Amino acid sequence: GYAAAILAQRESRLPLADETPSRRAERQLRVGFLFRAATGDDVAALERSGAADLVREPDDFGRQALAAAAGAGSPVALAWLLRAGADANAADSFGGTALMAAARHRDVTAARALLAAGARVDAVDLAGRTALMHASWADAPDVLAALLDAGAAPELADARGWTALDVAIQREKSAAAALLRQRGAPARLGAARQARSGSGIDPSRPGQLYAGWSPLLVAVARDDLPQLQKAIAAGADPGATSPQGATALQVALESGSRDALRALLAAGADPRRAGRDVRSVLSRAVGDGDLAAVEVLFAAGLKPDALGPRDEPLVLTAARRGHADVLLAVLAAGAPAGVADRDGQTALMIAARGGGAGMVEALLARGADARAVDRGGHGALWYAAAAGEGRSVDVLLAAKAPVDAADAEGATPLAKAAAAGHAAVVARLLKAGASPAARSKRGDTPLLAAAASGNPAVVAALLNARAPIDAVNRFGDTALIVAARGGHRETCAALLAAGANTRLRNADSLTAADAANLRGFAALAKSIDTRG
Repeated sequence: GYAAAILAQRESRLPLADETPSRRAERQLRVGFLFRAATGDDVAALERSGAADLVREPDDFGRQALAAAAGAGSPVALAWLLRAGADANAADSFGGTALMAAARHRDVTAARALLAAGARVDAVDLAGRTALMHASWADAPDVLAALLDAGAAPELADARGWTALDVAIQREKSAAAALLRQRGAPARLGAARQARSGSGIDPSRPGQLYAGWSPLLVAVARDDLPQLQKAIAAGADPGATSPQGATALQVALESGSRDALRALLAAGADPRRAGRDVRSVLSRAVGDGDLAAVEVLFAAGLKPDALGPRDEPLVLTAARRGHADVLLAVLAAGAPAGVADRDGQTALMIAARGGGAGMVEALLARGADARAVDRGGHGALWYAAAAGEGRSVDVLLAAKAPVDAADAEGATPLAKAAAAGHAAVVARLLKAGASPAARSKRGDTPLLAAAASGNPAVVAALLNARAPIDAVNRFGDTALIVAARGGHRETCAALLAAGANTRLRNADSLTAADAANLRGFAALAKSIDTRG
């Protein structure tokens, strides 16, 4: 499993044998660039790097770029790496896979993409943990549901003998525990050790699980309104906390105690006070997608700004978690739709890259600005195009989102969709008037981006829209040179049929045939030479 030895074997040389400094430096630089582009979700950089032949190269810990993209929340880069031949089941030196990385980072979109690419749902790391256990640890019910739907076995146990439900219980991940119990997942640990679940209570079990609990908290956990009112009347503090650090409001939320939730608020419990997970009760309810609790809290008079100092605006939380029904409730309660996080990302941008057209429509209806951009110059349309969210693209175009608004690097939504191979989105954008001749700061056109990813359908659509076929970027590359370098035969054929110039040379004085030959695509080089 030693990465350097594996690499040496792959290159037919002895381990630790001398390697020319220039060759070593070039490889290290390209692999480093690949990982940086993958974690930055920068497909244009991936394509420019010509790093498709390095997608299976490990870093010092045996991790491949696919796992890095999965762990960084880079959906477009992840899709590009899979198309480029990345191994969805590659494990690092610790046995970790890209699916486990996606699970740890609560990324259900990445998890579904990896499962669709053949990722083994029950692969285990060196500690015996499956992706299901990693998702449980991360308190990610959406990812848990996707893994279970894909056939994940909830009865598997890690090296300690913990199942996914045990992990949720012992690590106090209430949302994960609730989902796993709902799906019938088993737990191996005894009732006493399960007492740490969520708020530390199980309303169906009396006795030792309530050790150290006040009568008020026990009543809250059981949603016993008469006993709760009796305790409050006797002077009990509605802001009391459990031995595990959960506030009475948090206990009510995690226990599904709706009457207790109302009674505690009426008695003066502070909704802004954070529980042990540093979130206020309203932020926690929104993040968990607990619509019933959210409605109770709003009906009790709470406003969307009834948050703790470390809570983010509720519309951002709902959008990130993909809870469309909760987002609607938050908006209806008066939460502003246009707030942004510290990177300038709005809920509309977050929803556009995977939350669904319904969320996009709801935010626009409440005044979200379709023209707003984040610190990187990315707008909602840019994100929707890059993610291939066709319906959201339609909604944003109807809302007059600027079709050619480029990011800080000059990449337009059309260029991002073309780079990612989203043919249907490319067609939508072209129909809406997107310019096929737009250039990034590096001089790349949408056709160059499409040629690098080797998607013939996208290339054909751009050619039909009269994209400049022989446009060159800063490096002198044409679409034909880029496609030849990547070994994309069908793309090269489409460009040649459209009249691409085979004699143009880039900054390294290479023609398209030269570029193909250097990458070992001799047959492709010959076909280009023949056409020339």
